[in-house]
Order: sequence, then structure tokens, then C-alpha cells
Amino acid sequence: MTDQLNIKPFQIGGVTVGDGRLAVIAGPCIIESEEHALWLARECARRADGAGLAYIFKASFDKANRSSHASFRGHGMERGLAVLRRIREEVGVPVLTDVHDVSQVEPVAEVVDVLQIPAFLCRQTDLVNAAVRTGRAVNIKKGQFLAPSDARNIVEKARAAGGEKLLLTERGASFGYNNLVVDFRSFPVMRSFGVPVVFDVTHSLQLPGGLGHATGGQSEYIEPLARAGVACGVDAVFMEVHEEPARSDHRKWTRVNPQRVVMDDYTAGLCRALTPAETGRGSFGPHGGKYISVYVNGAGVKAMTHEKGTEFPLGTAIVKEKFAGREGETVELMTAMVKREQGFNPESGDWEYFVLNGAGTEIQARGKLENCMACHVPRKEWDYTFRTYLPPRAPEKIRRQGSPRQP
Repeated sequence: MTDQLNIKPFQIGGVTVGDGRLAVIAGPCIIESEEHALWLARECARRADGAGLAYIFKASFDKANRSSHASFRGHGMERGLAVLRRIREEVGVPVLTDVHDVSQVEPVAEVVDVLQIPAFLCRQTDLVNAAVRTGRAVNIKKGQFLAPSDARNIVEKARAAGGEKLLLTERGASFGYNNLVVDFRSFPVMRSFGVPVVFDVTHSLQLPGGLGHATGGQSEYIEPLARAGVACGVDAVFMEVHEEPARSDHRKWTRVNPQRVVMDDYTAGLCRALTPAETGRGSFGPHGGKYISVYVNGAGVKAMTHEKGTEFPLGTAIVKEKFAGREGETVELMTAMVKREQGFNPESGDWEYFVLNGAGTEIQARGKLENCMACHVPRKEWDYTFRTYLPPRAPEKIRRQGSPRQP
């Protein structure tokens, strides 16, 4: 193990790194909403404090390297920095976020405690130099394409530009296609450069591009890998966390409708609309008159987009965000449906329905919800969620005109 005296500790807000004590850097992948980010920061801080660990909050305001153009990138720098400022001031913890371009460095440095250089950009000289010259701590993620020994050049480059508060992060190395592995020798190797080393355990378990349209992962191995990294003497563990990981950041999923549409117009392209008399509660019940954005997870993409009447498989999740208008960021309400095991709800195609608040942080109702079933079940011969019924029985209008989302 590397001699601890080789590393000079430094402060990040009220957190000391590099002194032999373990710190935790944790937060959501991306800022989903102000309400959610604040809640999660408080919860992480509470749990870290209870475990006697120093804590730094992390979240991105922009994910510039998504697999698909349709994936949610974030709410933008201005809005994201406002959220991070609130967390820093109200929760009282240091804050970390990533920068992707030199133009972002100065405004971001005014708000956060740690500037992070993404792995794909770790050798971008201008970006690294601009970040360290702000005087803020800089966390540089070692690229998946680099050997641990190659990271010495990154550290020397940053030091030549005046960087004194440097962190170096291991986040796995490419191993063939769509896979990463962690070489645990990298921790003592990189600590020998005289900088604290962070283990990004969650990103190390990614399967890059493994879902075709998005990155997959193997979250079941987070705990054993984290334990192994700590045993190897890392200075901090980096984790992306969420209270409901399977539902987190649905905007990373495939977006079905490129632009917001009124529910009535959207559904008319997929199934026969019911009249108010048929539903007994107005056109499309809680969806009527609302603008929506619809997302489907990786399990359901094939059924949503293919043309052979493919049935939605177990684990499919569909989320509908509802807005008052075509513009504006505030989600008024979210509904979701998850395909459960056969026999869970045969009348409704074994779907479980959910109603959530606009931030997606609170489930207000779930199960075999009467309002949801009242709209879907009566039109199962045309409803796209009953995918296997649709091709032979679709109305003539749909068969003739077609739709990019219509099998």
C-alpha cells in the first residue's frame, strides 16, 4: 500500500480528503427536479453522517455524452447551477458537478466546490488547465481507454497548470465490447502519483451501449466492488444513487413522442379514442386536455417501435409526464405502468399502474387502479399497451395511414 505521507490532504468545503479517512461522493445521475435533488441531498447527508463518513453531493446539470440523441440531457446549466447553489447553501454540504467545455468552467466554479472532468475528456488539455486555474478542487476521471500508469501524465499536466487540489477517479477499463472491468492494482498505482484516489463504483459496473439505445449496468455487484475498493485504500467512493433506481431518470429512456402532444391526439394515432360517454368521466379521464411526453424503458423499446405486434415483455415501464401546455418545464403529474408477471392483472394485460407527483418522488397511488383500467381495458382491441391484439384488429384508419409508433 502506498505511503499515506505521499499524499497531501486538502479541504473541500468542510470535508478533508487524502488524510486516510473515507469520504463518500453520492447523488443522482442528473438533476431531475429541484425538489428531488434537495430531498436526495438531505437524505444522503443524513445517512453519511450516521455512518461517520464525510459527504460530498454530486449531480450533473447536463449529460453531454448520452448514447442516444433522444435521451434526456438535463435542464441546462443556468437552471442546474441554481439547484446546486441551493443544495450547497441549504443542506450545507460540498457540491460536485462536471464540466464539458472551457466556456462552462468559470460560471460553474462560482457555484460548486469540485469541478469534475469526465472520463472521455480527461486528456483535454485546455479543459483540465481551465479547471485547475479556478482554484477549485478538480476531480479527473481516468478514461476507460487508459492504463492506470497513463494517468500520471494527467496529474502532471494539471500540476503544471497550478493544480494543487486534485482527485483522480477510477471508473473501470474497457474490456471488449459493451463491458468494463476494474483492475484493483490501479488504486495503489494512482495513489503513488501523490493524489487522493476515488473509486466510481457505479460507473465501473456500466455496460456501455449494452441496451443498444442506452447504457446498461450490473447494479447487483455494487456492494462487493465498493468493499473491495475500500479494502484497497481508496480515499473516496463515488456512487450514483436514487431512491428507486429502476424508475430513476426516466428521461434517459427512449422518448416515444419527439414533441409534446395533447393526449387525445397522441392516442388517436395508436388506438381508437373513447367518447366521454364510454369512459363515463370525460375524454381520457385524467389525461384529457393535457400535453404529454411519453418514455419507455429498454425492456419495452422493441415492442413500442417494432411492427410485428411484439408483446411488451415483463419489466416494461412506460412513463407519461403531463404538462399544462406545450411550453414550460413544470411537470404537473406523472403516471406510469409496469408490466408484471403473468396473472397479476389479466383483465388489463398484467399491467400495474402508478400515479406520482410531478417530481416523481412520491407515489400517490399504485396497483390495479380503476381510473387507468377504465380507459385501457374497454379498448383493448385497439390499445397499444395490448400490443398482441393490435395488428389484426386495428381500425381501418390506422391500418391505412400508419404511425411511427403503430405496429
